[in-house]
Amino acid sequence: MAPKAPAIAGLLALVSLTGPASAEPNGDVLLAAGASYRHVTRVDLAQIGGADDYGSDGDQSPGSLSMEIGAGLAFRAGFELRASAWLGVGGLALAHVEDRYFDTGPGQIGSSLTVGTGASARYAPELTPAVRAFVGPAVDWKRLTAASPAGSAHLELVGVGLDAGLRFRTSSAASKLGGHVELTFGARRELPVGVWVGRSRSDVSFSGVESAGDPVYGVGLGAAYVFSFNDAL
Repeated sequence: MAPKAPAIAGLLALVSLTGPASAEPNGDVLLAAGASYRHVTRVDLAQIGGADDYGSDGDQSPGSLSMEIGAGLAFRAGFELRASAWLGVGGLALAHVEDRYFDTGPGQIGSSLTVGTGASARYAPELTPAVRAFVGPAVDWKRLTAASPAGSAHLELVGVGLDAGLRFRTSSAASKLGGHVELTFGARRELPVGVWVGRSRSDVSFSGVESAGDPVYGVGLGAAYVFSFNDAL
């Protein structure tokens, strides 16, 4: 029986080496909720849609104020993957769209909304035990809509650019749960991928992207509260 002792000892050593290594946590899961403000530069729906009967003008509103949710993975190497979705008020100027494309004054019923979703990859080094900076490429899709009984207009944009910001640790409810305040600045080059303007599905003024038009850029500011589930990966 004695000769078996070295083999058993070797097996136990192998298990002790492989077991903990395979179970070693690699990072955190992040969940976020917050608000953001986004603005796009001059957007001419008629120019983008190739419609020459409406002159030249900008159809954008001053900006869009949104509620936003997000999720992500933060790895030990300081690398993060993030995704988000938002719904906001504003984007296209409803009264201007009604006057320009439907030749009617502002009505009492109508809406201007923006919906979107995006993703980013970030490098997020730790500046102090309570503060991280982050920066990285980002891409998103958004749909700007203005609608009333007179008609509706829709514009779809794909934005490619950069996200940067800071995340501050504010609390530690437990060893595995942390709270953070995150501030984000984003910049995008917006690419029109769809436009539609009409009174109804059977009465369409114009649709489809005929021209990229003037370059469109977008900027955004966001603030969110982020829960981190530590060592969850």
